[in-house]
Amino acid sequence: MGVLNLFTDPDAEPECDGQVMGDRDVCIGVGGGKNGTRAELLAKQHADRDDAAENVEVGGAGVVVGALLYHAGSYLDRRYGDGGITQDGTAR
Repeated sequence: MGVLNLFTDPDAEPECDGQVMGDRDVCIGVGGGKNGTRAELLAKQHADRDDAAENVEVGGAGVVVGALLYHAGSYLDRRYGDGGITQDGTAR
């Protein structure tokens, strides 16, 4: 799930109930598990891996932006101070 899909082999043969699927096999999982043909499950493995990579890229960008904003705020606070506003919103 999620980032862990980055570490899976998208070309690995899909399994159904612990057995490698053949070309004409169809897997029917209980409770929304693996459902589909071998080709559909292979396509899903590739899509899951691509989604995981995209999530890492977006998450990494978010962390970088957050760090930049934090440091920019910290710099501005050191440079200009709090602007003379007290905690209750009145001027000093």
